[in-house]
Amino acid sequence: MIRSVVVVLVTSIAILCGQHGAGAQARCPLSTMDACDRWHLEQIDQQLAQVVAEAVEKIERFAHPDVRQEAKEALAESQRAFMASREADCRAEAAFMYLRTAKTRESFTISCLYSLTELRIARLKQRYLLYGGCERTICRARSRIRTGDGE
Repeated sequence: MIRSVVVVLVTSIAILCGQHGAGAQARCPLSTMDACDRWHLEQIDQQLAQVVAEAVEKIERFAHPDVRQEAKEALAESQRAFMASREADCRAEAAFMYLRTAKTRESFTISCLYSLTELRIARLKQRYLLYGGCERTICRARSRIRTGDGE
């Protein structure tokens, strides 16, 4: 029981850490809401590309040589699948929901894309231990889980 609570806590901290970094949006230099939405999506897509690059670096440094290439290829495949799924999910959601909001369909779609990208970044940071300032706290919690000190 305590172990599952600790796992949930560690996952929550990782997501919050990822959201803290991803959620700190820069001020948009553009004048229209739709243009700003596109600009913010470009910014988070750049952040996602950086996180994927950092994950590849982690694979290079820490994956066993026998599976290193497989791990990199699987990450690339996963990223392509995420991008396709993200687009399809948000198109479907926008087609169903956008008339129920004050946003334009494009803005609604971009908000969806942004949200899914934030979650992807948090998941990759958690999976490849890319936490930045939160890493020590999470690593200590994970260490307690592995050793059973959390029980």
